[in-house]
Amino acid sequence: MKLEIERMFQAAGFPEVAICRLGEVYGPAGRIMREIAGRLRSGFCPWPGDGEVPVSLVHVEDAAEALVLACERAAPGCRIYNAGDDEPATWRQFLDAIAALLGTRRALHLPEPAARGYAVCASWVDRLLGRPEAVTPHVLRLLTTPKVLSSARLREQLGFAPRYPAFHSGLREALAGL
Repeated sequence: MKLEIERMFQAAGFPEVAICRLGEVYGPAGRIMREIAGRLRSGFCPWPGDGEVPVSLVHVEDAAEALVLACERAAPGCRIYNAGDDEPATWRQFLDAIAALLGTRRALHLPEPAARGYAVCASWVDRLLGRPEAVTPHVLRLLTTPKVLSSARLREQLGFAPRYPAFHSGLREALAGL
């Protein structure tokens, strides 16, 4: 759907549109950090698949900087920029680093069919308890689909210089806010 919306903007010929495709955003008090840290601290953090799905992460401060740069400096026309850190990682690397910093057990990687079954059960429990659903089919798709972005255009054309060029550099700070 996002690609279709981008195509609509391009086809419409708007004089000034800057589209930013963000990596997986993490940072202090962010939902992804709260979810992962909470599950790891509970001793049970199920994760779909083997965790070897590559992903570009982006610290929330760097994501905000990318958006500001795109608004202030993008050339006229419909411009598309990717914003991610300079060193894509796998979900396993990200989760293992969080577990190490928290001093908890590592995430449990579930075969995808088992993860889908877990997601259905977890959604039922969340609904029964009146909580927002944490694991939905959409979330499972996101966690099992590679998402590697190059920020080269953003750096070259707009001067983007991420404060946190790799998730390791921003992870301790992101966890401190929890």
